[in-house]
Amino acid sequence: MCGRYYVDPDTLEKIRRVVHDVEQEMRPAALAEEKGNWSRKDICPGMPAPLLRLPRKDETDHGTAVRGKAAHDGDPALAEAVWGLAPPSGKGLVINARAETVWDKPMFRSGIRKGRAAVPAAGFYEWNPAKERFCFHRDDSQLLLMAAFVEPGEKEDRFVILTTAANDSVSPVHPRMPVILEPDALVPWLTDPAAAEEILRAVPVRLAEETEYEQLSFL
Repeated sequence: MCGRYYVDPDTLEKIRRVVHDVEQEMRPAALAEEKGNWSRKDICPGMPAPLLRLPRKDETDHGTAVRGKAAHDGDPALAEAVWGLAPPSGKGLVINARAETVWDKPMFRSGIRKGRAAVPAAGFYEWNPAKERFCFHRDDSQLLLMAAFVEPGEKEDRFVILTTAANDSVSPVHPRMPVILEPDALVPWLTDPAAAEEILRAVPVRLAEETEYEQLSFL
């Protein structure tokens, strides 16, 4: 997890509300205009998707392992990035990173320090060992915000979703789940490296589940 998530007709409106809340808290001068066509319901690896992030200054990490050296310039804004990083082997896409080890992985070190983001969704899918599909979403009607980070590219930015051990609402289906950001954790996640480490260690909110019994096809 996470291998596919979805948005619905209410998702973009909820994104706008989240941005408004961030605007009120951080008093940005302006919000970035929304870009791209985000009308597709299911978001799969390799597809562009909306996310909320802080623009970052161009700076070089110089290989340092010191946390908290990220520098940001500007206000929180909606942006677009493609889901998945190309691994060193060049085969497939890396779509998830484990919250427990992300700070120490060379491939993720720059992104988690300087490119933290939140991926909005109505919910996400997971499949059990019998390949039956389950849908997970918040039962309080709030937007589901998944912790992520962005890596800049020459042609397009790319993002990875962070995962953690599944809580008791997801573990009967799958042992992993996305790191879910609570509304009051959004700004600390984007702006404060120390708070971000604590957020990654927190147990995610309990989620509601729907079973659709859609089996994966390997043909």
